[in-house]
Amino acid sequence: MRKQVERISVHQTSKVLAFLHLVVAAIFLIPLGLAVIFNTGVLEGVVLMLYPLVYAIFAYMIIAILSLIYNWIAGYFGGIEITVKEMEKIHPEHTEHTYSADNTK
Repeated sequence: MRKQVERISVHQTSKVLAFLHLVVAAIFLIPLGLAVIFNTGVLEGVVLMLYPLVYAIFAYMIIAILSLIYNWIAGYFGGIEITVKEMEKIHPEHTEHTYSADNTK
């Protein structure tokens, strides 16, 4: 079944992706900032540890702009098309092996 992404929520998309940028940048830059604090100086290390926040702010702005551009272009040409498939849900009561409390079955 083919579906088309007609519109992207600008704020929600920007918020989620900016948070992901924050987390990924923090994983690398906070330990690096701590190493710099212990080896070089406090100011440089603190600046490095603040970079993830700055990175997330700029990511939010850029992703918001790109989402707006996508929505504008999708209005003229249509959105990105994806193919999805319905999956059957497997319910626990429909499994082959059922065990009772005394494990006799």
